[in-house]
Amino acid sequence: QVTPTGRNKKLLKGDVLKYIADNNLQPKPPKPVPPPSQHVPAAGAVAAPSAAETPLPPPKPRTGYTDHELSNMRKTIAKRLTMSKTEIPHAYSQVEAQIDSLLGLRKQLAQVGVKVSLNDFVIKAVALALRQCPYMNTLYINNQTVPHPTVDVSIAVATDAGLITPIIKSADLKSVDQISAEVKELANKARQGKLQLHEFQGGSFTISNLGMFGIAEFSAIINPPQCGILAVGGGRSTFTGDWKAVTLMTSTLSYDGRAVAEDEVAEFMAVLQGYLENPAALMMPSEAKLRVAPAQS
Repeated sequence: QVTPTGRNKKLLKGDVLKYIADNNLQPKPPKPVPPPSQHVPAAGAVAAPSAAETPLPPPKPRTGYTDHELSNMRKTIAKRLTMSKTEIPHAYSQVEAQIDSLLGLRKQLAQVGVKVSLNDFVIKAVALALRQCPYMNTLYINNQTVPHPTVDVSIAVATDAGLITPIIKSADLKSVDQISAEVKELANKARQGKLQLHEFQGGSFTISNLGMFGIAEFSAIINPPQCGILAVGGGRSTFTGDWKAVTLMTSTLSYDGRAVAEDEVAEFMAVLQGYLENPAALMMPSEAKLRVAPAQS
């Protein structure tokens, strides 16, 4: 042990040196290092892995998927929809209609052998609303509105090749059962790829109905040069403030803000709501107009 001689028994450097001299201590020699191996591996030789090393498992193949090139129809649809959303200032308005009377009329017609769908009534109601509000039955071409001479309603139909819109021409002048028969015929031809050009090119307004698929409400993209498209949801049961059970259907209008003003849209939606809630008005003479208060859009 080294005896400290510093103040307060602090160990000094001299104490350590004196201890080394008194005990004749010598530093230990370094351990010899073996010379490097003279063996040089041949070019391209790879050392064998040690027994402790575990080879990596081969990479697993990717889960299978296949790229599908778009059909010419889908390419055309994609181009037109992209143009519509980027060039047309879409604005929106929505209305809820109580359709219990409409459902009741449909049931009564079925009892006498006239089978029509809710969508057939919607087409008729939209057609009459377009006739009463002609500013919605217009096209927007070359920075100007072009009134359409007839109420030609395009109906969105899903096919394997893509969405196509056959046209119910002069829909405002046709009865609901006539509209129903024409919709079925055009939809079948569309799914079979047998539509003629004049049966799906043109139209003054479009309806897209997803209510039969359980969709409550949605919005759709305008089909140019038309100025509007109505997205129709399915009926849903609810209660009014006085606990009366009613069936409501939501319709969302996408319209071209360049061509149609907000007050005009409010009138159109009010008229449409009036026809849907008062189905007897669908049977009025062609010159008659439905008088309604502005809808809550």
